[in-house]
Amino acid sequence: MSTWPIVLFGVVGFVVIMVGALGIVGWQSMRKYIALSKQAEAVHTVNEVARDASTAWTRESPHKLCDSASYPVPASIVAVSGKKYMSNMTEWRIDAAADKGFACLKFEMALPQYYQYDYDLDSPSSFTAIAHGDLDADGVTSTFTQHGTVRGNGIALDSLVRKNPEE
Repeated sequence: MSTWPIVLFGVVGFVVIMVGALGIVGWQSMRKYIALSKQAEAVHTVNEVARDASTAWTRESPHKLCDSASYPVPASIVAVSGKKYMSNMTEWRIDAAADKGFACLKFEMALPQYYQYDYDLDSPSSFTAIAHGDLDADGVTSTFTQHGTVRGNGIALDSLVRKNPEE
């Protein structure tokens, strides 16, 4: 009796198991890569809003930080829960008449977004740029914040704070 069918079955079984294991590892790596690329949007945008706040403070005479945005964009976190959201320019310019919020910062996004963005004036000398996201629509949000404070003749930005970045 020949043993080659048994050996062949064992080799094929081993190959199938290895391909399955590699597929699982590859899938998990791909999911992590996608999550990191989405997080990069939040990091970049929050930093940009903070820089725009600093620029707005510099151009104002006398120096003054922009007042808080009336609404985050989008207005509800549900709009970005597990999906991209395409804002329209009116959302970013809603405070144009009062020259506050994103309009005062001269900030707007023309690309689809995974996060809800907000700008808050904490005091006459400090602000916070914020991104909230729920990438997997499980009700748990990630938050990215950049805090800035007037110090002397400029704005000092704190380190970016990430809470539940991989939610």
